[in-house]
Amino acid sequence: MTRVDHAPARFGLASAARALRRRIVHPLFRWLVGLLPDRLAIQLLYLRGFGRFIDFDHPRTLTEKINWRKVCQRDPRFRRYSDKLLSKALVAERVGADHVIPVLWSGESADEIPFDALEPPYVIKTNHSCNTNLFVRDRAELDPERVRATFRGFLARPYAPLLREWGYIGIARRIFVERMLLTPEGKPPEDFKCFVYHGRVRFIQYDRDRFEHHTRAYFDREWRRLPAKVLYPQVDTDVDRPARLAEMLAIAEAIGSEFDFVRVDLYHTEQGVFFGEATFYPGGGFDAFEPAEWDAEFGRHWRLAPMRADGARAPLVATGAGSARPDRAASFVAILICTYRGASYLRRQLDTIVEQTHQDWIIYASDDGSDDDTLTILHEYERALGAARLRIFAGPRCGFAANFLSLIGRDEVRGDHYAFTDQDDEWDRCKLERAVATLRARPVAQPALYGSRSELIDDEGRHLGFSPAFTKPPGFSNALVQNMVTGNTMVMNAAAMALMRAAGTDVQVSAHDWWAYLLVTGSGGEMIYDRYPTIRYRQHGSNLYGANTSWPARWMRVSRLFKGDFRQWNTQNIAALRLNWPLLSEQSRRHVELFERARTASAPGRLFHLLRAGVYRQTWDGQLGLMVAALAQRI
Repeated sequence: MTRVDHAPARFGLASAARALRRRIVHPLFRWLVGLLPDRLAIQLLYLRGFGRFIDFDHPRTLTEKINWRKVCQRDPRFRRYSDKLLSKALVAERVGADHVIPVLWSGESADEIPFDALEPPYVIKTNHSCNTNLFVRDRAELDPERVRATFRGFLARPYAPLLREWGYIGIARRIFVERMLLTPEGKPPEDFKCFVYHGRVRFIQYDRDRFEHHTRAYFDREWRRLPAKVLYPQVDTDVDRPARLAEMLAIAEAIGSEFDFVRVDLYHTEQGVFFGEATFYPGGGFDAFEPAEWDAEFGRHWRLAPMRADGARAPLVATGAGSARPDRAASFVAILICTYRGASYLRRQLDTIVEQTHQDWIIYASDDGSDDDTLTILHEYERALGAARLRIFAGPRCGFAANFLSLIGRDEVRGDHYAFTDQDDEWDRCKLERAVATLRARPVAQPALYGSRSELIDDEGRHLGFSPAFTKPPGFSNALVQNMVTGNTMVMNAAAMALMRAAGTDVQVSAHDWWAYLLVTGSGGEMIYDRYPTIRYRQHGSNLYGANTSWPARWMRVSRLFKGDFRQWNTQNIAALRLNWPLLSEQSRRHVELFERARTASAPGRLFHLLRAGVYRQTWDGQLGLMVAALAQRI
């Protein structure tokens, strides 16, 4: 009997089936999924990958929560950090430029890549997607036209639609070239992906030989190995504790402090620790853990805030901020917010207060007669948080400075520390924690005022830049001619608030925050300037005072100076200081007197007394403008 071997036929059928799935079934499935709403599409993808649906009301595992985030947690900060170019600038501001891989070139078109000017080794990337990296080690192996064609395709292809990773949608697409990191052996450096939950690293994913024999291992923050596996084979040898582990943890936590969960990817090299990227959707939410219980363990540390029916974040936090006032064992912060027609951005401002890592606070809100939905929003949050967390008052309707001063004067407003806030900004999650820790290091009886830099954003929450990083020390001589930080960053201790109350809340001043700077430093107290940007300062058409960073904004300030506004503000401030003369130190009184002479003397005398007064602005162009204004009698 002749034996027939059916193996080739079986092999051919299997190969044909795989080709059919690859060429027809999978593209058809992706096309059909692309037509569906986000929630339904995600459910089908999750069912295909895990054999079950997601409970969006009670997600439990990490993969479930990542997919929940796509639908229910659409934070504009995700887009800023998902942009691989912009994230470099954000991270440089938070942990220092020495932890950011240098960019050699960036542009909007693949045709503009300057291959002749670029010296290998380097990496070409797109900023809006993943898995679009091209590693160039040798110029001789480079085919510029083929590379340009490849990256034209990358730029033309949106990244987010299939897996519905919302944070990548709307990123302005760019190509950039960065320096390639290599070990002395010419290999990519070790890759450490830190899982940061509520500002703390809990787990670390270690990847080795990513482009040759990719293996992976998981560790906790103490560098104890975990029996978890995702996608790649486990590293089959012991992995020594990284020499820079403490530094990596600190960097990852500084970057991740403002989020409830983010994975921060770092490279460990002989030259130092470098930031790779921040991702809010690790594995797209579809990478399966082995054993499966590790999916739940990685998800357990991510505490979710409850959501409203409309998909927006509710004004509650997962740590259990309820109606009862929290224990005052920690430093209790009274947050003063003054509102007027602020409905457009107020929810976001309040949400970022509720999300603070420092949870010992109460909000005092004074509304100045809003005729939009501002009061409706305030009362909604009051019902959700309880009267022990949010109290609402009617303002005097005499402008923002008078409104803040009216809150300061209320007997009900009490705390160990006091924070000013606007109605349209966003707070960094660690803002209060950072400010309170700084102030508690000062003597309790000494008036102390904390303020910081700001990240500037537009009305859609997109990054615009940062406020200037001042280098001159704060002090009364600066306060006489400049309010160096905005009030929305300010936090003061009880001694400083007592000083402001002693000065009276009916004084006529140009701005409450400038007055706080003048009064605290004029009395011998301390102003602490933090170069870390603790808020995102929204720039929009309704701002009473925008950030003075762009040339148009500076020109507007200069024009107001020469129209006499600056002189009028100084007149108001000096009159208020004169009313509170006993509160000022002897040296501060002397500075005020010399500044007054500079305002009224003849032209040569103005500069002479101005120099004697020692007044200064923080930047050289500001100082030059001050001298010109003095000569023009506009101070």
